[in-house]
Amino acid sequence: MKILLTILLFPLLALGQTTAPKDSTVPLGTVIGNQTVIPVPVYPSGYTMAQALIYYPDDYFQAKNASKRYPLYVFLHGAGEGTKLNITEVMNTSLPYLIKNGLKPYGIDPVTGDTIKYIVVSPHCAQCGGSYSFPQLKYTIPYLFTAYRVDTSCVWVGGLSSGGSCTWSTVMGYANSPSALDTFYTKRITGIMPMANGGYDLALNNSINRGNLDTTDRRGLGCLYVIGDQDPGYNAIGFFAYQAEMKKYCQPGRYFDSVIIGGTHSANVWNTPFPLSARLWSKTMNSWTQMWVMRKRAQAVLPPPMHTEPQVKAILAVDSQTIHYTTTWITLTDNSLNSVGGSWDIKQIPKGAPAPIITSRGTRAAILSGLVPGTYVFGITVSGDGNTPTDMWNVDSATVTVTVIGPPACPLPRKVVSLHIPWFGAWIEIPVDAAKIGYDDGTTN
Repeated sequence: MKILLTILLFPLLALGQTTAPKDSTVPLGTVIGNQTVIPVPVYPSGYTMAQALIYYPDDYFQAKNASKRYPLYVFLHGAGEGTKLNITEVMNTSLPYLIKNGLKPYGIDPVTGDTIKYIVVSPHCAQCGGSYSFPQLKYTIPYLFTAYRVDTSCVWVGGLSSGGSCTWSTVMGYANSPSALDTFYTKRITGIMPMANGGYDLALNNSINRGNLDTTDRRGLGCLYVIGDQDPGYNAIGFFAYQAEMKKYCQPGRYFDSVIIGGTHSANVWNTPFPLSARLWSKTMNSWTQMWVMRKRAQAVLPPPMHTEPQVKAILAVDSQTIHYTTTWITLTDNSLNSVGGSWDIKQIPKGAPAPIITSRGTRAAILSGLVPGTYVFGITVSGDGNTPTDMWNVDSATVTVTVIGPPACPLPRKVVSLHIPWFGAWIEIPVDAAKIGYDDGTTN
């Protein structure tokens, strides 16, 4: 067992690689196995760039697709493909091997029925005895976003063996480089596909790296994990440790694993996810379709606030009220819920009328005085107690209409036909127009 663990741990040397990448023997632009040799940065500007193979979808260069963007899969090879200078060794197995033999990676959008074709980039860690990991990929992946038409809503990183270990590093960091704190690189990765990984398990005992993994899970990281049950990494500190960690913090529908019965640490495990007929994690979707379906990041799970302010509701005792002009004041009552009192204001007064006076009585009532005939509208705005952040929007308002009826109009003078007055001991009748003299005989005619 010590020999097996030594073999699995040896590829970790690549994770801490600090020397510049070595020159390759294959010129840039060479097309081999349906893939093109391209330069990719693995260190800051000024260092020699490494090489990678890129697979372009067959319609990438069509004029009608000049602005079309494609999902991206970054493939990390195993230690066995990082031993030489010649990049052709990357095609020895797994995804680059399958593409060399005719695979065109695509999925089907189950909603629209559209064909979703992938860009595949496979960096070559020449003569490093492993594969690239977070310290290098934090330069590579942002570069791919700008150099190629990448749909950044669907970006996956996967790899086998040593590359599977390095796949975990993309969201866990390495050597005190916590990837979860990187605001551009890690947040843009949709998911990871570790395959038969070995040798990175000890990172679960590192609180910084473990915290990074938990953080990316909460952010909505997707994970498709595959391993053989005969693999040395299929043990308590390997597959099962990662499985427990992912199930603890991954959001629902964002983590799937598949154990290949009889699978060993070989191609019978790390070739299986990629054929278009493969159904490892779903009975209806192959890996490419499933990665596309998982592309939209789930909402980050935030801790609940320590205190939730109840929603206030502005309620006045009456919505409208009518009074006679002889009453020049009125009391309005505030029956609002979940508030500590409100502020009163005048929204409408009769045309030409003086502004009434509002006198608050405590916090639950107001006296309105100085009212004249006409229609008034008064309002109240209530809010919470101001003790929580939610109070900045925890407000409500209500209005009441007050109608003041004026005094009854004076009756018009009645017209009388005659008036009887005494005249030297007798009563005589004199014609008279009451409208002219402002006299009312008191009759109702």
